[in-house]
Parts: sequence; structure tokens; C-alpha cells
Amino acid sequence: MESEQDVQKALEKHRMYMGQRYVEVYEINNEDVDALMKSLQVKPSPVLSDGVVRLRGLPYSCNEKDIVDFFAGLNIVDITFVMDYRGRRKTGEAYVQFEEPEMANQALLKHREEIGNRYIEIFPSRRNEVRTHVGSH
Repeated sequence: MESEQDVQKALEKHRMYMGQRYVEVYEINNEDVDALMKSLQVKPSPVLSDGVVRLRGLPYSCNEKDIVDFFAGLNIVDITFVMDYRGRRKTGEAYVQFEEPEMANQALLKHREEIGNRYIEIFPSRRNEVRTHVGSH
């Protein structure tokens, strides 16, 4: 924010709605911002990565083509949508297996970019997490 007055105006928006969701607003200092930015930096871990990422926040209408287009230029081997406990509806999560671990690291750089009007969260994952998580639904 530019000034203390701007900060106070922003804090007045705490828990106000943006569409159907409310927004939480907190004041933080520069040291907190620096620490937060460091913690959010993507740290590739080639030793642990087997080329899988988990997506969260997908539109329910999202299909494989949407994900392929989102990750244009990266070679996808498999896409697994997580379904509800009945196995009927998508939950807004999916796992994407890339051809190489480095491609998964590149995919992480698209964290919070949008598909449709929804921002997508991207997390490192592993093949065994796909089997475990999907098997429980």
C-alpha cells in the first residue's frame, strides 16, 4: 500500500464478500513479506520428483484438453481427475503426470494462473499419492 490510510481502508474490507466468497485482509510488515516470499518460492527437488503435480481449484467442467492447453509445451503422460466419494462428480482436483520430472517443476511455475475464471493451485506430488488418493474416493 502507498500510505497508512490505504492500509486502514484495506483492513476495513476484512471479511467482506467478493462474489460468493469472503476475503480476509491482514496487515503485515516488510520482514513478514520477505519471509513469506521466500517460503513461496518454488524449490525444484529433482531427487524426490517423479513428474507428478496436484492441481486444486479446477472448474468442475474442466476436461483433459483444458489441462493440456494450460500446460502447453509440457508433455503430459496422464491426467487423473479426483472424483467425489460416489465416483460421480469431479472434486476440482486432479493429478498430472509429466514425461519428465523437470516438466513438473516447470508446471509448478504456473501456480495461481487461471483456467476459465478460476485460479489453479499447483503442488508437487508423487505417483503413489495419485493411487492412494484416488483409491480412497
